[in-house]
Amino acid sequence: MKIKLSLIAAAMALTAGAAMAQTQGVSKNELVLGSIQDLSGPLAGFGKQVRLGMMLRADEANEQGGVNGRTIKLLVEEISKLRQQSLPGPDFHSVAHPA
Repeated sequence: MKIKLSLIAAAMALTAGAAMAQTQGVSKNELVLGSIQDLSGPLAGFGKQVRLGMMLRADEANEQGGVNGRTIKLLVEEISKLRQQSLPGPDFHSVAHPA
């Protein structure tokens, strides 16, 4: 009985994983990849170079037919934009140095 339940659970997990893969950036014709980079500020030089390298490689792969026939779509987001949208974190300075 335990083996049967384990097999059912494994089958459900595999099915859920396959269903999730179909809705999260993988379609019949396209593979969507995302990256968050520093494109401004002190690390902008590094972030811009990484972004250009990823774009170059995605373009090369697309010219060669993509990945298993799917073209690569690269989405790059600026990390500072995400920081502005996020909730403020704890104030560690006031915890470490109480008044």
